[in-house]
Amino acid sequence: MDERVAVQLWVDHERGKRFVGRRVVDLSARGVRLDHGLPYPVGTRTTMKFRLPGDLRAFSVKAEVVASRWHQGGAHTSLRFLSLSPDDELRIHAYIERCAVE
Repeated sequence: MDERVAVQLWVDHERGKRFVGRRVVDLSARGVRLDHGLPYPVGTRTTMKFRLPGDLRAFSVKAEVVASRWHQGGAHTSLRFLSLSPDDELRIHAYIERCAVE
């Protein structure tokens, strides 16, 4: 299992023909968990764009909903990255390691 880290960042994801913002509450090198907003059905695919804190280069990655549920009055949607490059995966691992030290 990949290490996950709590984060507070925004991701834009494809919704039909436009991009909408959602808040990411945790991150691993394999995916993210979104907080609030409407949950998406399992199997929904989307393109996500986001930046890690302190990183100037943005990520653009295809992802698939693997879990969707209501929790503590809000929707939580978990997505698995489908097209993360090896370089981008290393960038996320490095960010998670920096968070563990802080």
